[in-house]
Amino acid sequence: MGDTRLKKAYDQLEQEILERKRAEEKLRAAKEELETRIAERTFELRSANEQLQVELAERKQAEKEREQFFNFFQISPDIMVIAEPDGAFRKVNPAALELLGYAEAELVSRPFIDFVHPDDKQLTLDEMAQQKRVGSSLNFENRYVCKDGTSRWLSWRANYYANEGTTYATARDITDRKRAEEELAKYREHLEELVKVRTAQSEQSKQQAEAANQAKSLFLANMSHELRTPMNAILGFSGLMRSDPDATPGQRDNLDIISRSGEHLLDLIDKVLEMAKIEAGRMAAESAPCDMGAIIRDVTELMGERAREKGLELSLDEASTFPRFVTADAAKLRQILINLVGNAVKFTQQGHVTLRLSSTPTDDPHLRRLVIEVEDTGVGIAWEDQSRIFEPFVQVGTAGTQKGTGLGLAISRQYTELMDGAISVHSSPGAGSLFRVDLPVQLATESQVLKTQVDTGTVLALQPGQPAYRILIVEDQLDNQLLLRRLLEGVGFRVQAANNGAEGIELFRTWHPHFIWMDRRMPVMDGLEATRRIRALDGGRDVKIVSLTASVFYEQRDEVLAAGTDDLVRKPYHAEEIFDCLAEHLGVRYLREEPVTPLVEDPSMTLGPAVLAPLPTDLRRELQDALIRLDTKRISGAIDLIASQDTALGALLARYAARLDYTAILHALQSDEGAGP
Repeated sequence: MGDTRLKKAYDQLEQEILERKRAEEKLRAAKEELETRIAERTFELRSANEQLQVELAERKQAEKEREQFFNFFQISPDIMVIAEPDGAFRKVNPAALELLGYAEAELVSRPFIDFVHPDDKQLTLDEMAQQKRVGSSLNFENRYVCKDGTSRWLSWRANYYANEGTTYATARDITDRKRAEEELAKYREHLEELVKVRTAQSEQSKQQAEAANQAKSLFLANMSHELRTPMNAILGFSGLMRSDPDATPGQRDNLDIISRSGEHLLDLIDKVLEMAKIEAGRMAAESAPCDMGAIIRDVTELMGERAREKGLELSLDEASTFPRFVTADAAKLRQILINLVGNAVKFTQQGHVTLRLSSTPTDDPHLRRLVIEVEDTGVGIAWEDQSRIFEPFVQVGTAGTQKGTGLGLAISRQYTELMDGAISVHSSPGAGSLFRVDLPVQLATESQVLKTQVDTGTVLALQPGQPAYRILIVEDQLDNQLLLRRLLEGVGFRVQAANNGAEGIELFRTWHPHFIWMDRRMPVMDGLEATRRIRALDGGRDVKIVSLTASVFYEQRDEVLAAGTDDLVRKPYHAEEIFDCLAEHLGVRYLREEPVTPLVEDPSMTLGPAVLAPLPTDLRRELQDALIRLDTKRISGAIDLIASQDTALGALLARYAARLDYTAILHALQSDEGAGP
């Protein structure tokens, strides 16, 4: 009984202990939960406090900035405004009032759009609506109407704050800039209009210039054909008559006069046509290796006779030094020399004409500056005329001294400039003149220039054992047709002639010539068209066709060759050109006059006083005088006399003379005299 009570009490005690533990556990859990809540709340309070501190700082900064803004708002030189959500002005600064001319009460609480220029209202509303949708800053320009009715251009920068619903905006007056832009736009439009007008005028001028050039080219082609074609007959027939063995000396003299007069007339014609070619832009320099010494020799031989006829001394300055072999336009260089020396001889009545040459090196070891000077003791040129003498057709001086075409110096200047050179003159009345040409030349070698030249002699007849060559002449000018026919038949060719291209085609079909001389310009059908049609016929590819042309345009060679011709010969031509062309294209062989046997030089012989010592005194003096006077005919005559006595010495002197090394011969002659008894 007692144990039972004790056990019951024990069980009850355990139950109480268990419940107490449970209560303590709940209490501990509640305590932990409370502590957690307290910690969380504390953190929340701390965070809220920190956020509040940040907000307070931001509010203070915002208030500070707003205070600064409003301070700046009042003193800013630019317009500053604040607009309500409905667009009404909340505040405007003094700059806005001053610029627009309104009182503050007239602007505040009124919608800004009321003051925008009518033409700009819709654009401004669209811009503002776009800004509210996007919420970004906005830059735009519009016009505001001032109180006095005028308008001002403003450049705006607006910022919309959605939380406030307000817009803060600044603007700068750009009226002056806009006016300048408008003026510039008007000026640009005016300028564009002027450009259009000028362009139209320029295009019209260009078309007129092109038409003028085409007309000039047509004129040149016509004049070349009309003038050179009859000259071909005049010079050709005079040459045929002079070669007639039955011609008397008097007849030959008369024919020589005809020939010289014809050549002079042809020279005048060529100068006029050459100047027209230059003005038409149809001229270019054509450089090739050439012998400068040979060019000078040709010019001095040509002009020496004219100088002697007037009692003048034409000489090459002994101090002249120049490269003998150069790459240049030899034809133009020769013509420049002929024009300058010819002018000097023409306008000098007494005294001398001196040709002087020198060269200087350049940075390019293969290039030299060649200086040519022609000095005379003539009438001289007035200072006011010196700037005009290189113009076409200008002649200065008195009527008695004005000769020729007045084109020689103009052509010389154009040729010099085409070769990248310059020409000048120094002169005074009564004291003579000095013309100077300075131009670049490339050095060349003797092997590039010199070729074996054998005097083949005049053509007498065809060699036997050759085909009976059939030669067709297609030429509308009967005089030239007859000239060429007699020239060819005279040596044994079989010849037929046609008066135009159509007749030429028919004769080709029926007669089958080996060779056709085809005139370029003819009625009915010209030579180019006839050539094309012949080439299209059976056998047309086999016949040789060479064009005969009186054109002065060397570039027309390409046009002629493109039509199917094999070559081109220009009128007036020499008989040798005709025969050489036939030999080149048909392989024709000729019987010729016996050529002159060239002098053979002794390779061991050198020029010096010793080799000249055996010469007679009068022959030495004749050679020396001829050398000093640059009389090439007398020089050749003296050397021929020496060669008749001593072939090797004659050949040696001829070699020095050929390269114009007259100084060496003179030195040997003068040394020989000094060593004499």
